[in-house]
This record gives sequence, structure tokens and C-alpha cells, in this order.
Amino acid sequence: MAAVLEPQTRITDPGLTRMSPIELLQQLREREQEDIPRVTEEERNYFHSTGTLAEFYFKILDPWRRRVCARGQVAAGTLTNERQSVRCFEEFDREHRPVQWPPDMAWHGRPMGFIGASYIREWIAYRLEHGSKRGALSSGSMPKRWNHLRFILNQAFRLKIISDQVAVSVKEIVQEHHDKKGLDPLDELDLIPTSYTDDQLHAVYRELEGDLELQTAWVLGAQSGPRSADLFTLRWQRNIRLDGTPPELLFIAEKTKRRIWVPLGPIVVDHLQRLAKQQAHLAEPQGFVFARHTDPHRKDPEDGERSRARMRRIKRALIDAGIPETADTARPIQMLRATANSRLNGIETKAGDRATHGKESTVQGESYNDYRDMLIRAVLKLDQQWQQAGIFARR
Repeated sequence: MAAVLEPQTRITDPGLTRMSPIELLQQLREREQEDIPRVTEEERNYFHSTGTLAEFYFKILDPWRRRVCARGQVAAGTLTNERQSVRCFEEFDREHRPVQWPPDMAWHGRPMGFIGASYIREWIAYRLEHGSKRGALSSGSMPKRWNHLRFILNQAFRLKIISDQVAVSVKEIVQEHHDKKGLDPLDELDLIPTSYTDDQLHAVYRELEGDLELQTAWVLGAQSGPRSADLFTLRWQRNIRLDGTPPELLFIAEKTKRRIWVPLGPIVVDHLQRLAKQQAHLAEPQGFVFARHTDPHRKDPEDGERSRARMRRIKRALIDAGIPETADTARPIQMLRATANSRLNGIETKAGDRATHGKESTVQGESYNDYRDMLIRAVLKLDQQWQQAGIFARR
């Protein structure tokens, strides 16, 4: 008689076996509660009287947020926005040293116990007036910055580092900014162009002469539209595959974790081949394509002086090309991404969306359709248009 095999449980944790769904859910919730960050009394006193908001976030909250993100409970883009908001505040905080602060003492920012609603209102008003070293901040971006900062301050309140919850109205501060400047709210609408013209693309390309890496990045961005964090961390062979049929760009988007595939047109391939000959990285699968303009040895290659110098160089090229500074051109690579999206969409419906955002994620949408042939046609047609107009042509 054949032996009867008993089914084995798929849950390997003995503490979670043979539980009802309600008991299992309760157990998982308790474990999540155990993972919430806590501070000692010594740490609480330190952050209240000495530690800055940026120090609190990166020492206490950031490790926890990374774990939550790894469990899929928070999007990676949310963590990126939190860090950007912290950096935006830290930049303001370091610049606003109190007059009465002892001159022989280093100033790193206001201690958390002294951050209240009035200081936050001052930060928001200052950013609306002066922008940031990382670019202009519009009245539309400040609510997002404040929402992420408010979450951090609420965590500090929960941990009893600050005594009161901080509440401000960004809408009121924005209205005061408009009244002070005599602005009409309609002026804040995105009525200005959100993509470059072909003439502007070519003019910036000419201004980048002498730097083949930046020229190649500019051409690749105009055709494929990766975000800055993806574009400047591309690697030979792993992401750029010139021996494919067709040559291709393949990467996982840092923000959305989506798989992005884009064919490469002849103009882009020509620039990449010239760059490969100039570099010694082609034989190294992990070699950065734009190594001179990123910081490969940093944990975050895009958070370093090279990336900041690169942004200054591109913005200078825009100015020299006669492109007026606007809220859009303050983020030149984002505007380049919008350009690629609109150009490809204009040739083949949704081609630009597939290039910049990947395949549709909805099962009832287009997740089963192979969009590659459509995208190849769009890329080749765009390349042909550029060749006929002399865009990105060598001198």
C-alpha cells in the first residue's frame, strides 16, 4: 500500500503556525509595533537640546524607514522625498545661525526642542522667496515638502523629543507670498513649455562640447527619458547593451522599481560608441557610463559633489544657449524626460509612456501586450527626424 504523504506547512516560523487568520494578523501587527523606533532618555534629551532634525532623521528614523520599505509597506519614492525634504530644511537650518549664538561654537542647525510652528513658517516663506541650492521651489512643491517634514516632526512628538505637534498652513503662507509679490494665482499654473524644442536641444548640446560624457547623456536623455538618478548611474553591459538587436537600454527605475526597456537609435548608439572608445570601462560590466559625473564610491552615487557640479554645468549650458530660467528649466533632466515622452508619444501612441514608465502594470490594461515593436518604430522615426534636421550632428 502506498504511503500517504502529509502536506507540509508553508510557514516556517513555528511561532506563526496553526494560527487563525485573526491571530496571525494580530501577531504580525505586534511585530511591526516592536520595529517602531524608540529612543533612550539620554537620546531624548540630546535631540531635544542639541541634535538637529537632519541628525534625528538619519540616525533614528532612516534605518526604520528602510526596513519598512524593504517589506513593501512604503514606496521607495516616499523615502527619496523624505530625504529631499530633510535636505531642503537642513540647508535653510544651517544658513540661519542666530545672532546671539556664541561665535566660538559651531552651528549645525537648530536643536529639535526649539523647532516650532514659527520656525517652520519662516522656512516655508524663505523657500518660496529664495528657492534652494538644488533649484527653485514653487508654491506647488512646498506642501509636499512640508507633508514629509511634518511626518518626521510627528515621530519626534511621539518619542517626546518635542513637546507639541507642529501645525502650519502652507496655503496661508503661499497666499501671503502671492500678496507680497502682487502675483495672481494663475501665474503659478504650468502654462510655460514643459519640453525642449529641437533647436533648444541642439543649442544645449553645442554648449556641452568638450565633454563627451555630458553630450552623450544629453542625447540619451532626449531619446529615452530616464530620471537623473537612473541616467547617471547607468553601467556598461549591465544597462547599456550595444551588441543587442536592436541596441538597448535596460534598467530598474530607482523611484518606481519598474523594469524599463528602450531601444537605442543610431544617433545615440554613435555617441555611446565614441564614448566607449574614449573610456576603459567597456570591458568592465560594472563600469559607470558617465563615471566623471557621478560618485561611484558613495552609497548613493547621486548624492555627491560630482552630481552637483554636473547640474551646475548643465544649467550654465542652458543659460548660454539662451533658454530662459523657469520652474521647469530649474530641473533640466526632468524637462529632458518630458521631452522624450512627448516626442515619442507624438510618433506612436503611448510609446513615450512605455519608454519613461515601462509596461502597463494593470492586468486589464496592456500588461500582456508586447510594446517593443511599437517602441522601436517610434525611436527610429525620432532618430530619422533628428538626422534630417541636423540635430546632434557632429561638426
